[in-house]
Amino acid sequence: MAGTISTRHEPGQRVSSLPSGYRSEQIQSSTFYYHQGNFYRARGDGYIVVAPPEKSRYYEEYLGYRTDGGDDAPRYISRLPGGYRTHNYNGERIFVHQDQYYRRHGQGYTLIAKPF
Repeated sequence: MAGTISTRHEPGQRVSSLPSGYRSEQIQSSTFYYHQGNFYRARGDGYIVVAPPEKSRYYEEYLGYRTDGGDDAPRYISRLPGGYRTHNYNGERIFVHQDQYYRRHGQGYTLIAKPF
């Protein structure tokens, strides 16, 4: 998926700095930071990983990063990589890039198994 790898952190884990490309938002007067399936809050001189707030505008994207069996590769992307192709399969639009298949999901795209 365009070379992007997600690092999974567990709630309660401390990190010294936020990853490059993080996004921030205010939820009920608290600042949350989000990056590739992880939510953070400032704590002392660093950050702590927190459970995902369901009211977050990134919650749906977070759901796309949840994994089964320990695979940390993200399954959700906010935009398709350049050079993708579009196929219609059983009335559904499927997007293909380098043998990766995507379906529209909310404001982004979810990686799916080859449908045809």
